Formats: sequence, C-alpha cells, structure tokens
Amino acid sequence: MASVSTVTKSEVLPDWMHCDVLTCKLLEEVSGQIASNCRTFGDHLQGVCGGAMRQLQAETFAAAGEKVEDCTDFLSTFANLSAALLAVAVDLELVVTQPLQRTIATLVEESTGRAKHLQQVRRRFAELQERYARTRQKTLDAKSKLGGGEGDKRWRWRKSTEKTAVDQHAAVCDLARCEEELLESEACLRKLEDDSRERLQQLEFEKKAMLRRVLQQGRSSLRRLLRVADKVKEKVHQNLKDFFTGSNG
Repeated sequence: MASVSTVTKSEVLPDWMHCDVLTCKLLEEVSGQIASNCRTFGDHLQGVCGGAMRQLQAETFAAAGEKVEDCTDFLSTFANLSAALLAVAVDLELVVTQPLQRTIATLVEESTGRAKHLQQVRRRFAELQERYARTRQKTLDAKSKLGGGEGDKRWRWRKSTEKTAVDQHAAVCDLARCEEELLESEACLRKLEDDSRERLQQLEFEKKAMLRRVLQQGRSSLRRLLRVADKVKEKVHQNLKDFFTGSNG
C-alpha cells in the first residue's frame, strides 16, 4: 500500500502566502497626501495670482505702464509655479498613487483568494486523512476477527466469520478508494501550493519593479517642479532688483 503523508495545522498558512504591502500602502498614502497638498496650494496660489492680475488690469489706465508691466511679470511667474504644482499633483496621482493602489488591490486579492482556496483544500485533505485512518482501523479489526477463531470453535462462528469476511472485503475496497482519493487530494494540494508560490513570487517581483518605477517617476516630477521653482526664484530676484533700481533712478 502506498505511503500517504500527513498535513498538520491545516489553518496555518506558510510564510510565502503573506504578501508585504506595507511599503506600497505607505507610499500610496504619502503620495496621495503630497498630491492633495500640491493641488490645494496650487489652487490657492492660482486664485491669488489670478485675482491680483484682474485687479491690476482694471487699474492699468490709471497706473504707470512700466510698473504695471513689472507687477504683471511678477504675478505671472508665481502663476507658473501654481501651474507646476497642479501638474505635479496630477503626475503623482497618475504615475504613483494609482499604480500603487492597483498593485495593492491585486496583491491583497490574489493572496486572500489563494489563502482561502488553500485552506479549503487542506481541510479536505485532513478530512480524508481521518477517514483513511478510520477505514484502515476497520480493516485491521476485521482481519483480527477472521483470525480469532481456531480448531473446533470455527464451526460455531461460521456465519459470524462469513459476515466478518464480507465486512473486511468492503473495508479493504473502501480503504483502497479512500487512499486513491487521499493521494489525489495530496497531489492537488501540492500543485496548488506550487502554483500559488510561483504566482505570488511573480507578483512580488512585479511589485518591486513597480516600486522602482514609481519612485523614479516621482523624482522626475519633483525635479520638474524644482526647475520651475528655481526659475521663479531667479525671476523674483530680478524683478525686485529692477523695481528698486528703477525707484532709485
């Protein structure tokens, strides 16, 4: 008879079934907060600059043309910064936050679904193990009864012995079927474990590649914003210098 392995603690999942999404969740939350702050500040700055520009344009006819132009240039510079902030908010959502959300959802769905399936198969395997043990014991008991009578006593137990033989035959057949089901269940369990391990390893690899990609894209968005901020800084310094130089002149 073939050897049948034993699986214990069917509810305890192997370590590789637990997907690590903490890093993804942290980056998703942070990128979402940064995008929200960029949008809030960008909208506010855009509103301030837009309101000032409208007020300035309304006073154009009553003000000195050169000074109005300097102020307009100054406000336009900050308006560009507000546009850059809004663009960064959109970029972060599209290339960082949303990909992270999709990755987290996939990892959780895959790991949770496979964990439930694995637990079901393990429970079924454990039930078959118990059934196999009970059936095997019945076979041993029937075999023991058949060998229990000797000599003159056998004719008294003939009917009982015949029934025991029938019971033993049925138990042996049941045991063979149970063993076959058990071996099939074990093979199914091993295949499920192998497939799940391979799939989750693939998802882990894809997650790491995605993290590298979104971090790189996030840095690119930040560099674009910093370039605009540097231009704003240079422009503001130049505007102030020109303004005070003109005033002293």
